[in-house]
Amino acid sequence: MGAAELRELAAENGRAVPGITVGGHAMLVTNQSARDALVRSLVDEHGMSHEEATTIPIAGRPGEVAERFAAYAAAGAERLVLGLDGGDWMRQCELIAEARAMLS
Repeated sequence: MGAAELRELAAENGRAVPGITVGGHAMLVTNQSARDALVRSLVDEHGMSHEEATTIPIAGRPGEVAERFAAYAAAGAERLVLGLDGGDWMRQCELIAEARAMLS
């Protein structure tokens, strides 16, 4: 269900439009083996196709991550909750903050 459909359903039923939160995995470190392991897990344990699984991790440089954040916002997301994978979580937090700053 997309944000537009959610808004329509809320209006039809006289309800407030709920906020949209997107959850995902972030891997903002240059650890390709960790990214490959996550993709493999999504395929093997969750039954996703390889093509779909490769789109799940939010990865790349801060500019690429900012683009992904902006796409979620454009689709109607108000919040993004990220699980950090691939180690060095403190550095990843710094890179996420850098990406977030690019959106302002």
